[in-house]
Amino acid sequence: MVSDMETREDLATELEEMHAALAAMAETERVGFLTTLAPAERMAFNWWMMAHPYQVPPSTGWSIWLLLAGRGSGKTRAAVEWILNEASQKPKSRWAVVGRTNLDVKNVMFEGESGLYTLCPPELIADYRKSVGSTELVLTNGARLIGYSAETPEKLRGPEHHGAWADEIASWTDAHLGPAKDTAWSNLMLTLRLGDHPKVVATTTPKPVSLLKRRPGDEDGTPGLLEQENVHLSTATTDDNIHNLAPTFRQQIELFRGTRLGQQELQGLLIQEAEGAFWTIDGLNEDRVTCDWDKPATRPSIQIPTIVVDPSVSNEDGDQCGIIVGGLGLNRTSTREGHGYILDDTSGQFTVDGWAAEVVRTAKKWGEILGIDYRQIQILAEDNNGGALVAKNVLVADPSLKVKLFKAKGTKAERAYGASILYGAHRIHHVNSLPALESEMTTWTDGEKWSPNRLDAAAHLVNFWFGKLTTREYQRTGKKIAQARV
Repeated sequence: MVSDMETREDLATELEEMHAALAAMAETERVGFLTTLAPAERMAFNWWMMAHPYQVPPSTGWSIWLLLAGRGSGKTRAAVEWILNEASQKPKSRWAVVGRTNLDVKNVMFEGESGLYTLCPPELIADYRKSVGSTELVLTNGARLIGYSAETPEKLRGPEHHGAWADEIASWTDAHLGPAKDTAWSNLMLTLRLGDHPKVVATTTPKPVSLLKRRPGDEDGTPGLLEQENVHLSTATTDDNIHNLAPTFRQQIELFRGTRLGQQELQGLLIQEAEGAFWTIDGLNEDRVTCDWDKPATRPSIQIPTIVVDPSVSNEDGDQCGIIVGGLGLNRTSTREGHGYILDDTSGQFTVDGWAAEVVRTAKKWGEILGIDYRQIQILAEDNNGGALVAKNVLVADPSLKVKLFKAKGTKAERAYGASILYGAHRIHHVNSLPALESEMTTWTDGEKWSPNRLDAAAHLVNFWFGKLTTREYQRTGKKIAQARV
């Protein structure tokens, strides 16, 4: 791996000299110069005049450019400018645009504020196909930028590409498997077989997954991207681009400064796990189940799932709401019940109306995946903060759902401790990768200033499955519970 830290200072000087030269021109001279440029050249020039040094690709010597950076640092914009510039210079070329989900591909990578369709000069666009699951931008020179979801890696088996942009790779479902297994990343790399030197730009906020850096216990010992020689690493923090971010966002992130989550999400640091956390990545990986939901034979056998909601009751934007999906199932090697499977994490920042709608969307999603009537899925909601309002919001969004309220007992740390005992007894399995949830589980410790909403929702679910016990009761009976359910 090559880092750009040594060359960034030289590049910054070069960019400053370019800015100064343009500023020294008379207005008529500057306008005249810009009008001589073709649309693609003008797009590239305008970007060079405003880019941070870390947003400019290395000139030579790389096959993978890894932008490991904090939220809002401008990594998406850097990738979009690079791939548009490359595609505009290579007629009839083909480019893969791979995101975490089909919605991410369409709504972020193509149509987001810094998306491909949003930033591409209109005079360069020949066609844009914008359906979810089939998003594609065609340039006037015949170049095609084709969207793919990392959730369906098999769709990358046939196509060939001149290059690619892979976004939020540490959050891909199979990122924990590393770069050499049959994953979205490996399938993408095997499509890069057109042209003289195919390249890929990978953008992500860091998470402790084997795709980025191998971990103790990885079976094949394949180096992660951070350990590979053909990877050029660029890093950045949220503060590097803070002047381009909303004032309200600047206020919100102050809460995370000095925390491990802030180090990961704002500073772009790879935090493997925190000392004193209730879970470790190795422990979660040990009991992880990998499946393809499109192939029923690979699925764990589960009962009708439950969705737990740890809601926000304020109508302010930015309030966190934990939404976790799980199902009780059968032991993979016997016919006895007693194992729990965490299936999905659709938590996020929502208004009251927003999280209620997300609960309905999540129920319909899992009803479709499992081939059941989504109205059979039970919704569990914490009612400590206005329980009647919680049930009302969900039922207004969809009156056919079943909502059960529960009182949260103890502190978040006590609930996490209780759930961790069941994990330690190998009774709880994460299905595929749940990076945002697992990041909270392995970095949050008692006493942290930030609230682990995803973790707490998962703990509620586990405690609901296996009994509502206090911390002392867990200490007395945790071993007995584990033995009884083996």
